[in-house]
Amino acid sequence: MKKEHIREQRLKEFSEHLKTGELYGVNRYNKFFKKVLQENNIENDKDIEKNEPIFLMPVFELPYIFDSWVFNKYGLPVYIENKEQDTIISFMQFFFINTTQFRHLFIKNWQLVDLYGGNELTDESNPADLAKNIDALITNINHYSALDSFNYKIYLN
Repeated sequence: MKKEHIREQRLKEFSEHLKTGELYGVNRYNKFFKKVLQENNIENDKDIEKNEPIFLMPVFELPYIFDSWVFNKYGLPVYIENKEQDTIISFMQFFFINTTQFRHLFIKNWQLVDLYGGNELTDESNPADLAKNIDALITNINHYSALDSFNYKIYLN
């Protein structure tokens, strides 16, 4: 089975950065998210929960970790090779992960723990929890890849 080509070293570097607790993108994230809330007239916590299902704050760290990431004109982090300048697509391109793996890492209550390991993301999750899920994803994909060295692939999309 052919090993799935996630960008393991990049994911490890991202995970290690999140584990340090030294987050440089928090202020940018808070500024961006506050602007989104104001533009959409969102004021209470229930509306915020509906509008923030993606655990996006750690992604704001990427321009501080990798030279190939920048903040676009809207204040969102993007991979410079992504012509659409979309943050989610940038992440999937840069780390070469699929939609299901992205959801596992970033969308609350979408974790496939039996398949990719890690833990469910909740409203109380923090960047260190995300780092644990990244590490588990790498470990599990490497494990499944080793089962049959001819043609490994997980199709969930």
